[in-house]
Amino acid sequence: MSIGKVSEFNVKTGNWTLYVERLEMYLKVNAVKNEMWLPTLIAGMGDEAYELLSNLTSPIKPGDKSYQEVVKILQEHLQPKPSFMAERYRFRQRRQLSGETIPQYITELKKLSKHCEFHSTLEDNLRDQLVCGLRSDVIRQRLFAEDNLKYSVAVRIACALEAAERDSAAVEQAGDGDGLGGSGADSALHAVTSSTSRARTREQDSAPRAFKGREHGGGNALYCSACGSRYHRSDDCRYKKFVCGKCKQSGHLRRVCPKRGGYTGNAGSRRHMYHVEAAECETPSADDEPPSVESQTELQEDLHHLCLNSYKPVSLTLLLDGFKLNMEIDTGSAVSCISKATYNKYFYTRPMDKFDLVLKFYDGSRIKPLGIIKPEVRYGNITKHLEL
Repeated sequence: MSIGKVSEFNVKTGNWTLYVERLEMYLKVNAVKNEMWLPTLIAGMGDEAYELLSNLTSPIKPGDKSYQEVVKILQEHLQPKPSFMAERYRFRQRRQLSGETIPQYITELKKLSKHCEFHSTLEDNLRDQLVCGLRSDVIRQRLFAEDNLKYSVAVRIACALEAAERDSAAVEQAGDGDGLGGSGADSALHAVTSSTSRARTREQDSAPRAFKGREHGGGNALYCSACGSRYHRSDDCRYKKFVCGKCKQSGHLRRVCPKRGGYTGNAGSRRHMYHVEAAECETPSADDEPPSVESQTELQEDLHHLCLNSYKPVSLTLLLDGFKLNMEIDTGSAVSCISKATYNKYFYTRPMDKFDLVLKFYDGSRIKPLGIIKPEVRYGNITKHLEL
């Protein structure tokens, strides 16, 4: 009783090389004698394949050829040898596709390398293309940091990091309080990335370290006692000599006056505090008296801070280059911003591109960004490269 069977060869869609390999395994496992290999091939290949073979060997009959000659004739007709330069070009152009896992990407690279004639340098070329073609900048940077990186090590590390990212995303998605992958994930991400209402997302937890220790009223407040900003010292504030419109004392603005009703002196409370986390939005009240003559445009009534008495920022948690950051959503902003401290902590390996625009805040103040980066941002199952 024979083991397995010889199926017919499909001339239109079949792979002749693979067909011959399977046939020879069948012949060997069934201990078929060498002189019977050609008859077995002809008997099993099917009518269409045999007709093609007869045309290629005419006027000689296929049975008068040797097994090796028949295999070679069909090989050259059905699968002519491609240009190794063209194959190497296709190999070099291959990048990991969206939704394609690293193991799937590696399989495709091996398939493309088959006719590249890399010979002894095959693993080096596979390693180089694997690393350069990865979609994840985080994984690529990790591989760049390896000394004497071998192909097998690159595969192991890349697959492990991808699995870790996938597991981390699954854990975050299962959580009920971090905003990753919860209900409405797609609509929430759309709110962040919409082209008609580009959201400004920024971290809420980092006042620059250089300003720590500047307190107003005790506690753990970290802001300027003259105007309420969290982004400079009181000594550097341009309103440090203004006369308060409430208590008529110099050194602070009316909105941060200790005698103002309801003021708690605690940066953790937002009651009667001007919203300055995004930048130094320092507009004095009309009641505050400048140390010298100021234009009327600078002495605006800061009524807009009243609507922030019970303000609670809308935020969600995102993965930026693999780091979990809590970001505040502001659909009225044109750009997404982070502080220099956050850049130095998480994204220092990313070089900043030049950013020529000057940003203008709603109170008219301006700021010149240090630069712009494009980290990989993940929310649920959606991944994009967005500008910060």
